[in-house]
Amino acid sequence: MLQLTRDGEYAVRAILFLASQPLGKISLISEISKVQDIPKSYLAKIMQHLVKVGLVNSRRGAKGGFFLARPADRITLRQTIEAVEGYT
Repeated sequence: MLQLTRDGEYAVRAILFLASQPLGKISLISEISKVQDIPKSYLAKIMQHLVKVGLVNSRRGAKGGFFLARPADRITLRQTIEAVEGYT
């Protein structure tokens, strides 16, 4: 049985949230945090990992936030977990 760390679980939940959003919608950390019940500061670190590996894009500024870097059907569970677990 696969045992996810907290980082892995939160990364999967964040990706699933972004995948459920309408195309082009940019989501704020506060929105993802509230809906997925993930502490904001913890989620911010997870999102940095997801951006670094190219699964998520971020936009700064007043209209900033996060959105998937590619179609959801091209993002795997393995890629998501490896982004935060450090496996290659």
